[in-house]
Amino acid sequence: AYLSGPYSNTVKRFQILVTKTGIGPTVKLSKTTYTVSYEQLTSKINSIQRTGGKILKITEVG
Repeated sequence: AYLSGPYSNTVKRFQILVTKTGIGPTVKLSKTTYTVSYEQLTSKINSIQRTGGKILKITEVG
């Protein structure tokens, strides 16, 4: 069903591509992908930034 208005974003899902450097003498980059709902998007972004992650890309997946 097609939704309109302020509630239309709540059914969408977003993929967040994150990179994080390792700690120690060997610098290792790891990439992780999270898939979250629109409602969780802001809190996930804040959580990633708090833990030192760098967001490379956010993509809508449907």
